[in-house]
Amino acid sequence: MSKRIPEQFRFPYVRFPVIDPFTKKESAVYRPVIPVTLHSKRVALTCHALVDSGADECIFSGEVASALGFPLLKGKPRVFSGIGGSVV
Repeated sequence: MSKRIPEQFRFPYVRFPVIDPFTKKESAVYRPVIPVTLHSKRVALTCHALVDSGADECIFSGEVASALGFPLLKGKPRVFSGIGGSVV
């Protein structure tokens, strides 16, 4: 017997258009996106984030870090790679 997932753990899936790199055909994928509120010492920023349940770390754009008041140029550069070997 399966249990119902509580409402607070249900995420809406948002349609994202994609283009197949080989056939060039357009299609769509659906991904879970949730609202999140990120806090720094002085600012709170609410945005939408893609849920990646297999990720070890979360990555946000530099624009988000700047909006939160983080001095990006003073930080240490880091390289992230995905399961397919792509580098971010």
